[in-house]
Order: sequence, then structure tokens, then C-alpha cells
Amino acid sequence: MESWDEVHLNFGASGMAALNVTLAFIMFGVALETRPSEFRRLVANPKSFFSGVFAQFVLLPATTALLVAWLKPPPGLGLGMLLVAACPGGNVSNFLTAVARGNVALSVALTAFATPAAVVLTPLNFGLYASLVPETRELLRAVRPDFGELMLSVLTLLIFPMVLGMGLSRWRPETAQKIRRPVRKISVVVFTAYVLAALAANGDIFIKTVGGLFPWVALHNAIAFFLGWATAKTAGLNGPDLRAVTMETGIQNSGLGLALVFMFMDGLGGPALICGFWGVWHLLSGMMLAQVFLWFSQRTTAN
Repeated sequence: MESWDEVHLNFGASGMAALNVTLAFIMFGVALETRPSEFRRLVANPKSFFSGVFAQFVLLPATTALLVAWLKPPPGLGLGMLLVAACPGGNVSNFLTAVARGNVALSVALTAFATPAAVVLTPLNFGLYASLVPETRELLRAVRPDFGELMLSVLTLLIFPMVLGMGLSRWRPETAQKIRRPVRKISVVVFTAYVLAALAANGDIFIKTVGGLFPWVALHNAIAFFLGWATAKTAGLNGPDLRAVTMETGIQNSGLGLALVFMFMDGLGGPALICGFWGVWHLLSGMMLAQVFLWFSQRTTAN
């Protein structure tokens, strides 16, 4: 197979526009479930909140950098792993936390914080760790993303839809209540369908690379879940809070990462495939983990 760094996916202007609309719709759905009171919960429950922030924005990017430096995946894949680790949590984490009988209020509060924080922390973590790892440093220099424009793009893709959704919840609460659940379900289906369609459009490339992609994505995702669980456990969090922090850390907004790859890296194959495959895999792994959490919760309740 050709080098990962030489793989470029077929992704035109219409595909980029569709991805941006999909991301905006997803964030709008998250915002419909976010109220100003969610931010006040962060003050009322600081230990759980800071545990989630630490696991997601500090521990996961740093651990990913150590993993890439140690195992030395192909540079394109390593760059993609660092980009995914730098992204905020994905909106499906709120749904999976509910399935797992976790603290949904904490999950939504962490998502509410992570979205605006990502405007600064996603470019910062990605640029920092990608430049520290020798293998990804050279590739980062080759693609030379503009981090100021990257920050502006994150602002556009995440913040504007969130302001719109929260505004609707504030000024038209009846309408927001009616569309909240359908939007949540549709957003998961739309994003999954989009990723699958993008992979299908590049079927030959995907078939050739899935065997090489899967071990890296599965390992990285498992480590992310473990870091969330271990951080919560170390902080002494209870069952519902522990499950929420675990989900928030293991479910990443890989759709944002995919958009940034096409905006600033000319659709470089390694990072694009990592982000795209992660977007499918974390739905499956997250649902499996949620079922395990649910089983333990039911068993504990029964006893």
C-alpha cells in the first residue's frame, strides 16, 4: 500500500459544506439540552467537573502524545490520533451517559464547558503535542496549518450553533422541548450516515486501510475510556458521576477533527481516516460500554 502520508481522500466542496452543516446541526442539538443552570452545576459539583476536564483536556492529549512517541505509528495516523485527542467531547456522550445510568446533568455540563473551551484548547493541545513528537512534527511542518484560522473555524463550527440552540431554549422553550429529542436522535443518525457515506465514496482506500486503522483506533479509544474511568475512580467519584466522566473522555468530537483535516491539511489521508473511523467506532464501543455500566448498575441496585 502507498504511504499513509500520500493518501488523499475524495472530498469536494459539496462534501465539505455537508460536513459543516452536519456539525452545526449536531451542536445545535447539544445546545437545546444546555441551559444556563448547567454552568451553575459546575460550581456546585467542582470535584466531578474538574475530574472530567482534567481527563479530557489534560490527561488524554498528553497520554496520546506519549503513546504516539512510544509505539511510533505512521506519522499520518499519529497526527490523526493527536487531533482526535485534542477535540472536545462528542454530543453522543450525553445519550450514552443516559443509557449507562450516569449523571446526565454532569455530562451535559461538561459538554457545555468543553464546547467554548475547545476554541482555545483544541488548537493549543494539537499544536503543542504534534510539535513535541518528532514523527508528527515533520508532518505538521509539511501541512503547516494556520492555527489562528483553525481557532476561528472551531469558533464558527461550535459556538454559533450553540448560541442559537441555547437562545431557542431560552426564548422559545415550548418549541425547544418539542424538537429536543428528535434532534438528538437525528443528529446521531445523520453524522453516522455522513461518515459511512464518506468512507463509501473512498471505498477502495478504506478497504485497503481498515486493517491498519482498526488496531490504532480501538487501542486509542480504549485508553481514552480507561483514562476517564481511572481519573474518576482516583477522585473518589460515585457510580453515576464516574460513568459520566468515563463517557465524556472516551467519546470525542471526531467530526470536528475531520472538518479541520479537510480545512487545513488538504484532506491528508492518515488524519482523515483516523477521524472518520473513530466517528464510527466510538459509537459502537460507547454503546457496548454503556451496556456494561448498565448491567453493573442494575446488579448493584438489585443487591
